[in-house]
Amino acid sequence: MVRPIQQVPVRGPERPLRASRRQGRPERVEGRRSSLS
Repeated sequence: MVRPIQQVPVRGPERPLRASRRQGRPERVEGRRSSLS
């Protein structure tokens, strides 16, 4: 019951955040985070 709940938020905001950080573009992640805020 806890596995599906944790996979939903991790597969959403954490997936693009980790992919952008792996590319070496922390500025793009901060810009998208500001838009979400």
